[in-house]
Amino acid sequence: MENKRNEFAEFLGKIVIHVRKERGLTQPEFATQIGITQSALSRLERGLIIPDALVFRRLAQVIGKTPDKLYSIIDKAIEHWKPIMNALN
Repeated sequence: MENKRNEFAEFLGKIVIHVRKERGLTQPEFATQIGITQSALSRLERGLIIPDALVFRRLAQVIGKTPDKLYSIIDKAIEHWKPIMNALN
């Protein structure tokens, strides 16, 4: 269970970094849009935290997805990359 949580945090962080950079935003600018601190966004991007439901909902909204869709995207990314990562170990 803990491994799945870590994978989820890692892939969510990668998505957040991608979206923020695609939009040409700094961490403080993107954090303001989501309604969190720059420090929290930094930890989120590094996969150190998983946001609570309210922040996840706001993040999904800022990204332009429903929370269910964002969760599904992350889950599919994990399933796609897991065999590749296992092959490298």
